[in-house]
Amino acid sequence: MSKTLATLLVLLLAVSAWAVPHQSNEAVPTGGKRSIELEELWTVGGTDDEENLFGVITQVLVDEEGLVYLLDQQLSTVSVFSPTESCCGPWAAKATAPARRATPTT
Repeated sequence: MSKTLATLLVLLLAVSAWAVPHQSNEAVPTGGKRSIELEELWTVGGTDDEENLFGVITQVLVDEEGLVYLLDQQLSTVSVFSPTESCCGPWAAKATAPARRATPTT
């Protein structure tokens, strides 16, 4: 019985290792090197910004209207900014009800 179980376990491990896709990263990119130039559109936060304080930003989303949503997992907030950098205020803040999550996640 244990020999059959061991054989099944070995087969299962072999099949799972074969089925997992593997990525090969070569020393030289297959499409060649590319250079891009980034343009800063606006900034928010930092040492000279007393209005906006951030903890650990774990996700940034932009909607169809250009509103930028920042998920701050440390401060448990979602801040919303317009495309012109003006703050639209916190969209969500730390929950106070026991049934809600106290820490936002993606």
